[in-house]
Amino acid sequence: MRQILVFSSAYYPAVGGAEIALAEIMRRTSDEYVYTMLTHRMNRNLSPHEFVHGVEVWRLGWGTKFDRLFVFPLLAFWKARKLLRRRHFDLMWAMMVSYASIGAYFCKLMTTSPPLLLTLQEGDPEQHLDRGKLGLLGFWWKRLVHGADYIQAISSYLADRAVSLGARGRVVIVPNGVDVEHFSRPSDVSVAQRYRAFFQITPEQRVVVTASRLVPKNAVDVIIRAIALLPQQYRLLIMGDGPQRPALEILAKNLQIEERISFVGTLTHAELPDALHVGSVFVRPSRSEGLGNAFLESMAAGLPVVATKIGGIADFLTDGHTGLVVSVDDPRDVAQKIERLFNDKKLYQSIQDNGLALVKQHYSWDSIAEQMQRVFTEASLQHPQV
Repeated sequence: MRQILVFSSAYYPAVGGAEIALAEIMRRTSDEYVYTMLTHRMNRNLSPHEFVHGVEVWRLGWGTKFDRLFVFPLLAFWKARKLLRRRHFDLMWAMMVSYASIGAYFCKLMTTSPPLLLTLQEGDPEQHLDRGKLGLLGFWWKRLVHGADYIQAISSYLADRAVSLGARGRVVIVPNGVDVEHFSRPSDVSVAQRYRAFFQITPEQRVVVTASRLVPKNAVDVIIRAIALLPQQYRLLIMGDGPQRPALEILAKNLQIEERISFVGTLTHAELPDALHVGSVFVRPSRSEGLGNAFLESMAAGLPVVATKIGGIADFLTDGHTGLVVSVDDPRDVAQKIERLFNDKKLYQSIQDNGLALVKQHYSWDSIAEQMQRVFTEASLQHPQV
C-alpha cells in the first residue's frame, strides 16, 4: 500500500471544513493508502501520538498559542524529516497555506522528499490572504504555491489564484464534498419541535437560517439588517459562534428586532441537519468564500439558498436555478430575495429540487474520494520541484 505523509495545522478533535475533508477522504481511500498525520497539539490533554480511525496521528507542541505560531512549523519539519528517513512515503500532502504546510516546505528545501501536494481551502478575503499576519501570509502563499509539485483547489477561484501566483505544478479543481445521506435524511420531528419550542417559533412564522463562524466575511450583519426590512413574521436562526457575536447582538437590539433573532451557538456536525430543517431558506451573503460547504449542506437538507456569487460560490450557484444571487453588502436585495422564495412556491420547489440534484451528482464524498485517488496517483508521479 502507498503511504502519504499529511501536514495539517488542525485535526480531530477539531472539526472544520478542512478537518472534515481530510477525515472523509482518508476514510474512503484507506484500502489504497496508509496515512500518517502531523498536526498541532491543540491542548496538553491530547495524546501526542495515537491512531484515530486508522490514521496515525502525531500531535506536535505543548498546547500553547506560542508554540503553534512560532515553533510548530519547525517541529513539523523535524518530525517529518525523521519519518522520511525511516519510512518510504509516496507523497507529502499539505492542507492549506498553514503553519503545518510551512514544515512541508522546509522538507522540500532541506531533505530528499517525495512530491508535495498542496490543497487550497481558504475562504478569507483577498486582502487578508495578501497582507494578513503583517504580510507573512502573502509571503507563504507565494512560496508554497510556487514550491508545490501539484495543487488541488476546492474551487475555480482558488485555482485561478494559484496560477496567478506562479504555480509551477499542475493545478486541478476537486471540491469538498457533502454527506448527502446525513443532511437529506428526514428531520427528527421531536428534535425540530424542541427547537421551535425553545426559540418560541410559531406555525405562522417564516424561518430563515444561516450557519457560519461569526466573522465579518460571512456578513451575518447584512442578514440581520435584511430581517429588519421584512414583516414581523420573519425569524432568523443564527447557527455558529465567533468574535462578532456581541456586535451582532447589539445590532439586532439597535434595530429593535432582537426578539426575531435567535443565536443558536455552535452545533456539532450531527446536530446540524435537524437544526437546518427548522428553517425554510438558507441565507449567507458572504463577502469572501473559498467554496462554502454550508451552502451545499443546506442544499442537501432541501433548503433553497440565497447567496452572493463571490469566490468559490460561483462554481455551484446559478441564479434562479440552484439558488438566488444577491449583491454584496445589500440588505434590501437580500430581503427581497428571501421574500420572493417564500411567496413563489413554484420557484421555491424548483430551486429546492435542483440544489439537491446538484449535490447528489457532483458533491458526494464518495465521488470526491474517487477524484482524490486520481490526484494522489498523479501527484506521486511528479518530479519534485526544487
